[in-house]
Amino acid sequence: MNDDKPQPKWHAQEVHDAHAAAIGRMAIAWNEFQESLGEIFANLFGKQRAAEALAAWHALENDRAQREMLGAVAQQKLRRRHRGYDEICWLIDTANRKLADHRNDGIHTPLMVFTDLTTDSVARILPNMMFGHMRAKKLWGKDLLKEFETYATRIRQMTTFAIAIGAKIRKPSSMRGWPKRPTLN
Repeated sequence: MNDDKPQPKWHAQEVHDAHAAAIGRMAIAWNEFQESLGEIFANLFGKQRAAEALAAWHALENDRAQREMLGAVAQQKLRRRHRGYDEICWLIDTANRKLADHRNDGIHTPLMVFTDLTTDSVARILPNMMFGHMRAKKLWGKDLLKEFETYATRIRQMTTFAIAIGAKIRKPSSMRGWPKRPTLN
């Protein structure tokens, strides 16, 4: 078999590949965000115990459980009146309330190829809500590529903020003041 030969394309492959790439970018952004929270977690334990903290962090396979653990340790290490505690709580709450739902919509919504042969015959990717999938219903009528890119952008904004919070906790004198929270438009 000659690998240099272009492989034949299947129906709607280009539109399918564009959506797969958008979902992939969102998933990668999410993984980077979750790891930035792991870095904050390690910073709470200090340089000497960071490796132990990360071993505990990675022992949990559930992202939400990791975030809950981060919140519990932040409360114990920083106490409720510390600005770092407030910022970590905001990160966790925003991730749980908004980002995780967007990520799950993108990752778990069943999609289908639809080609309307009575009009323009252009293949489109649509949320498959034929069997009542709730996430598909939420995305119905939306431009999926635009939605997934918006989700990825918001997640990357949160990652940038989380990295700055981690740096501030690791070395409080590293920057004047606390980083500004992203608006997540």
